[in-house]
Amino acid sequence: NYIRTLVQDGYGQGELTGTTFNDRGELVGSYDNGKTMTLFKVPVATFVSENNLEAISGNLFHRSEAAGDVSVWAAEDVPGGRTAIAPQSVENSTVDIEDEFTKMIMTQKAYSSNATVFKTADEMTTVARDLK
Repeated sequence: NYIRTLVQDGYGQGELTGTTFNDRGELVGSYDNGKTMTLFKVPVATFVSENNLEAISGNLFHRSEAAGDVSVWAAEDVPGGRTAIAPQSVENSTVDIEDEFTKMIMTQKAYSSNATVFKTADEMTTVARDLK
């Protein structure tokens, strides 16, 4: 076997340095030689009636009979332009409510403790002033 054609793109060998998602659902790799390339495209699944998917837990869903048939598309090919990929966003459904409540309670306790310290300091200042 002989190499019959050789295609050179002007870039030397490169090592992957990072990845990001774009709004088209593509995982784009950046290389140390300045080259970027699409490594993967996130598929988007649509259902006849997506509101009838069966909730499993958290933000996981299972196809149900009522949801109808599934179609899988590339993000830019979804009919009706219903794709909205926001790669740097966090969905409300992915927020851990227990963790948020814990943080809120800890903040409330810290505020109460600080208020008590200020109240005690104020009382001590009043007593010291009255001793004169």
